[in-house]
Amino acid sequence: MIPTASVNGRTATAHRSIPVSVPSGTFRQSLLVLTLLGACLPQVQAALPNSAVLDNNALYKKGYLDVTLYKTANGTPPSEVVTNSATPTTAQIAATTLGLNQAIKDAYAANLALYFPSGTYVVNDTLKAHTATGVPQQYDSNGNPVGSGSFFAVPRKHLVMIGSTSAARPIIKLVPANGDSNFALSNSPRPVLEFKNLNADNPLVEDASTGFFQMLRGIDIDCGPNVGAIGLYFNQAQNSSIENVKITATGAHTGIRGLPSRGWGAVNVEIEGGQYGIDTKDLGNPGAGTVIAGATFRNQTVSAVRHTDFVPMVIVGFEITTSSPTQDALTIESSYPVASSNLALIDGKITLGGNLGIAAINNTAGQSIYVRNVHIWGTNNLIQSGTALLSETTSGSWRHIKEYSYRDEFPSETVPAPLGSDPIPRTAKTFVDGVIGHTTQPLPSVVTGAAPPDLVTRHRWLALPSVDDPDAVNVIDHGIIPGTDSDTRLVDSTALQAIIDAPGNRKIFLPKGIYRLTEPGITLRADTILFGAARNLTRIETDPSWTIDKETPIIKTDANADATTYLGDLTIGVNTAELATDFFTALNWKAGRSSMVHMGQPYRFPYEGNSRPTQDHSLLKIEGTGGGRWYFAGSIKTGHAENAGYRILEVRGTRQPLWFYGLNLEHAIGCATFSEFNNAQNIRIYGVKSEFLNGGGLGVADTVVLRFSNVKNVAQFGHGAIRNAVKNHGCIEFDGNSNGVLAALISPQNNRDGSDLTGNDYTVRENWNASSPSIAGVAYPNCVALFKRGTIDDSLAVMIPHIAPFYGPEVIFTSIAAEDGWVLESTATSEQGGTTLQAAGAGPLGLSVGDETTKQQYKSIVSFDTATLPPVGDAVIHAATFELVRGVSVGNITNLGTLKVDIRTFGFHGEAELLEADFQAAATATDVILNFPIPAANGDFTIGALEPAGRNAINVSGKTQFRLYFSNGDNGNTTKDLLGFYSGANGTAANRPILRVQYRQP
Repeated sequence: MIPTASVNGRTATAHRSIPVSVPSGTFRQSLLVLTLLGACLPQVQAALPNSAVLDNNALYKKGYLDVTLYKTANGTPPSEVVTNSATPTTAQIAATTLGLNQAIKDAYAANLALYFPSGTYVVNDTLKAHTATGVPQQYDSNGNPVGSGSFFAVPRKHLVMIGSTSAARPIIKLVPANGDSNFALSNSPRPVLEFKNLNADNPLVEDASTGFFQMLRGIDIDCGPNVGAIGLYFNQAQNSSIENVKITATGAHTGIRGLPSRGWGAVNVEIEGGQYGIDTKDLGNPGAGTVIAGATFRNQTVSAVRHTDFVPMVIVGFEITTSSPTQDALTIESSYPVASSNLALIDGKITLGGNLGIAAINNTAGQSIYVRNVHIWGTNNLIQSGTALLSETTSGSWRHIKEYSYRDEFPSETVPAPLGSDPIPRTAKTFVDGVIGHTTQPLPSVVTGAAPPDLVTRHRWLALPSVDDPDAVNVIDHGIIPGTDSDTRLVDSTALQAIIDAPGNRKIFLPKGIYRLTEPGITLRADTILFGAARNLTRIETDPSWTIDKETPIIKTDANADATTYLGDLTIGVNTAELATDFFTALNWKAGRSSMVHMGQPYRFPYEGNSRPTQDHSLLKIEGTGGGRWYFAGSIKTGHAENAGYRILEVRGTRQPLWFYGLNLEHAIGCATFSEFNNAQNIRIYGVKSEFLNGGGLGVADTVVLRFSNVKNVAQFGHGAIRNAVKNHGCIEFDGNSNGVLAALISPQNNRDGSDLTGNDYTVRENWNASSPSIAGVAYPNCVALFKRGTIDDSLAVMIPHIAPFYGPEVIFTSIAAEDGWVLESTATSEQGGTTLQAAGAGPLGLSVGDETTKQQYKSIVSFDTATLPPVGDAVIHAATFELVRGVSVGNITNLGTLKVDIRTFGFHGEAELLEADFQAAATATDVILNFPIPAANGDFTIGALEPAGRNAINVSGKTQFRLYFSNGDNGNTTKDLLGFYSGANGTAANRPILRVQYRQP
């Protein structure tokens, strides 16, 4: 008998629950965690759909739980409550809130990504995205505690919430019940969506430090005008992120409270209104090193960002606009010690409300900050640091801060010393061109000049691949990988490679699961886009049967400087039981500046206990033509890799622009350095959080965190949580002939695990031997506000990987055979059509341009049915190309000029058949392809990119037609001179005209 229960006046049926896999050794503790966690979440109806619904749900099969399956009492999906009712009732809003909370709870329990289709989701209370993703104490069958287990031994539960990309972003909108004080009291603000990680052993206590693998992507939040509302609470750790999110907080308290941290962060975030845009002050368990990239803040009433943290924060690619004439743009709160609340601001634009007496950046607390390439309008007072004011009174409304560094000038502080010795004094220092100093360096560099328009977009993507993309190839559909409910699937690498290499398979999707690869691994091609359901939901590992005896990549790329390769939303793991075969490199990257990596951190399985020897190799390797954008790279779960030659990250011999947004390097043992940059150029690192293994005597004092050898044009902004001195080394080292290098805000945490300091331990060390060997450095545990040697080159030609990379959906339309054809002018000077040839033109002259012997001009019409594109308002066409294959050339086309293309929405006459009047019919837009190449030989392609007017004319509800012709009506002779292209009627599919369209959310 199926149990039922009455909830809020209606009967709820207990449907099939999604199976949760719990290993027997952890059952007792896992059951306790889930039970206590459940007690913290709303208790609502069991609304999970029955097996028939789930088994036929395409999203469920891919690893997603669709929230619209959680319907209200009258059967309305939560996304349609607003649509179906102009003014939702209190009962409807309450039912939606309860249903969404149940969906969150079920997605977490079932280890599924929670998917929100487009729509408005009205709620009247907090949505509780609560998790317990730390590693709980393990127990044997008798209930006795044993070991600590491995975080990656089995799929750990975490919470991912993803919005649809097939239409406008879904919105969660707060509509509190009348008189609800929960969101009306500004002195007790409350979140609309609360991502809170709870302690694995005590789920009644928040534990942000183990908030792993949480993500919010592509869901907007509207919490205004409720003065006590916070849009999003998100205080999380590694492998967690906020992406593609807009929060409207006009009249509310705060946009985002807390951030994903510890080397991770937020990308493409927009916050409108609120007292604060982002607030990190006074969190019970503060973050540690957050990167905010590609962010926009508008009209906050107090501060766009209020920052406190014990590891430097980096904000890169930002825009801040204030409306109040009495408001600073952002505020650094007073903090202690000198390592805390350091802030780097790179590539930004600040527009103030217009009070010349206000400092745009309020650092009266006097913490160390670094500012580079920031433009300010609306005040002459740019930065107030302690009692020092940076102002500019020269003419011009825009002030461009090219570079500014401020050293925390607190004279000295003492930090605890190991083993009961005397406390150690420390301060912040500068280290510029070999000179260690105590004064602010360099002198501020300010000029006049307006901000370029791409400061925000140069640090974010335009569109990521999505489960919604119609061009994504699902590997399960190919049948070579078992499509079972099992967590683990054995995958023949050769078969997977065949899918990647198949013509047209540019974008490859791996649903939720663990994919155990066999020899020889896979190679991503120059245009491959490989992505999964979410970090740690999709995992690629080595199968234990794959054995090697030298460094071997699990995944590698083609060596191509022009590659657009993408890898994201999955994690790579090394799973080998034998030391002799432990040479696996998770990823070997040789794709160039237009590539991107946005995956979870790779990991190694521990072998025996907490410490495991390994072989001489690198877990991540970028070399040769490698470059591009890397969001949140590094590794925390290195299996305590113990080998002097082991590297978490190795960058060698690269010249392509290479940008890291958040670099997290932790927990290897006894390797010479966690990361090595050798003979490399043009690198930017925006934020580093590192951590040694706690406990002395394991070689931790011999490990450098970052070593730069013979590098040029390399900059690192922000680095904290450095917990150990390095004997006779620097935590960061610049060796050899490294020049044009910079490191700002290097801030040790100074938890040295019992290691004694020596006179040769450095925070930053330089071995400068351009003329003669010379070792110098800032002694540990002093902070380094700024290190420089020479000058870095920020010029766009050198440094920009690619502006706003696009990995979204691409749709290819083939022309309609029955509607393609040519039109011949009636007379040489009539400019009117007289003769047509349609449908039958399957040969090399099916589409003809040129002239006749009697000087009449040929024009050709190519027709596409583009009605399958998302409607206007739901999508923006990012790019479109018109592609033809040359059939034959007749006579001499040299003097006919250039190829021209016009476009007409709905068709030149709104008719399917070709008409004579199409020759002269008005176009929606003319000359929409500039410099359309003439193919050199028969059988060659020509590809033309549509200008904005052409893209705007593509019809999303019917036909789109192109008119092709030469710029000269004739070439003055009396011979037939034609260039022919194949039409849609050609028998070979590869010859037919193509319209390729890339689109994204608005």
